[in-house]
Amino acid sequence: MRQKRLQTFLATAPVLTLLLICIVVGEAVTRTSLTEITNWYDDRIPNLMERYDTPGAAVGLIRDGEPVWSEGYGYIDREQSARVDTDTYFRAESMTKSLTAWAVMILVEQDRLDLDDPVEKYLTRWEFPETEFDTRGVTIRRLLSHTAGIFSGIFSTLDCDKWFPPVEQVLIDIDDGVESWFVAEPGERFVYSNPGYIILELVIEEVTGQSYREFVRDHLLTPLGMHSSGFTPVEYIVENRVTGYLYTGETVSLDPEPVNAHGGLYTTVDEMALFISAGLPGTSGNTDILSQESLEILYTPVEKTEGFYTLATDSMALGHFTERLDQDVTVISHGGQGSGWLAFYHMIPETGDGLLIFTNSEQSWRLLGHLITDWSDWIGVQTPGIGIAFSQFAAFLWLLTALVFTAGSAGLGYLIRGLWIGHREFDTKISVARLSGAMKLSAAVVMFVLAWWISGYYMIAGMFPVISRCLTAVLSICAAVFLLYLIFPRISKKNM
Repeated sequence: MRQKRLQTFLATAPVLTLLLICIVVGEAVTRTSLTEITNWYDDRIPNLMERYDTPGAAVGLIRDGEPVWSEGYGYIDREQSARVDTDTYFRAESMTKSLTAWAVMILVEQDRLDLDDPVEKYLTRWEFPETEFDTRGVTIRRLLSHTAGIFSGIFSTLDCDKWFPPVEQVLIDIDDGVESWFVAEPGERFVYSNPGYIILELVIEEVTGQSYREFVRDHLLTPLGMHSSGFTPVEYIVENRVTGYLYTGETVSLDPEPVNAHGGLYTTVDEMALFISAGLPGTSGNTDILSQESLEILYTPVEKTEGFYTLATDSMALGHFTERLDQDVTVISHGGQGSGWLAFYHMIPETGDGLLIFTNSEQSWRLLGHLITDWSDWIGVQTPGIGIAFSQFAAFLWLLTALVFTAGSAGLGYLIRGLWIGHREFDTKISVARLSGAMKLSAAVVMFVLAWWISGYYMIAGMFPVISRCLTAVLSICAAVFLLYLIFPRISKKNM
């Protein structure tokens, strides 16, 4: 009887686990009116924040080209009682690149820049170090679209607490930290590049005679009504800015940086929504800062994205990612990720819809995916790639967890059965000399190492924190089961 119950449990465990997966993954509910979606968000967002251990978030919706709703949730800092509201400052991180692209297009409309000119034409304070690549191929358009072949990261050791170096000094410092600025020939392929936008920052300063911060303030932030947004964390920003949290739980402060075009904007959900609405052509949100033609240039795909970026996008335009949906509409988007915060916006020029999300946690990717899926259901379009990718990968990880759990349960059940019927007994002399013992010990070590690796690997622990904890626990249990097989070996037949 006991053996039959055990067999029944082992047979039904995978089914029950897969049902759990369906419940966890398939949560999107279609909402039609603005009131329905905002009420849905008010209930859903706090639950998602608790599930994914996200201290604070701010969300905004745009409808028919106008900001129609925004709300803050959670806390600015876990140690304080101050709550996030629509005036709380987040760092936009790489969403700033979209503003930089606008700044460049303003200069193009003023005939002070040409998108297809070599960037060297506009630089006098810095030049590329000697290289085998043809730097004449580095154009303004290619810098904006990440197709200039320039490497991805920023390697700078400048101490900004003691002085605020000029942009060219940062570029010189980067020169000293890398072997080459180029990882591909200019125009060859998509290579996401923060340093490329620092070069654009210097271009804007050289052409205008203003600092990047001043030019963007005078020609973008002020005309849009983003009066409180800015690049240097001055006192009014410091007093109401979030504390960032790494996926490990450690805190990160918002420190000043000497360069800004790649990701230095400090803003609020309400003010960033003004920028997004201005980019929706044909709506009242467009303040005529840029012409319709310039907006179309900004949104025209230049190159297919590669690697991780293909999960959420199809192509790179100028400072904006694009993705074509089944309904023959194009999603324009950009994310922002820093050490301790995440941000994302999506907008659809054809419909005038937009979504903006800020959080102060590195492990809020799944929260973003859920909210983007809910938003696309609300406006009646196909779920953008980021929502689909995270749901599918989460389903895969849950399935993997279920399979490991089932295997571990079966192994534990078989061990218990052996003890129950007297085929196994405790042995103080653990032997790994024999092949079977060595294999069990090796399997236990591999399982423990995998559990340790998953718990610290950002692509799983940071992006899928709930699944990571479950998978880590299941792997640890399986490792323990292998060790139990060593401690309770099978009794040889002649001793039975």
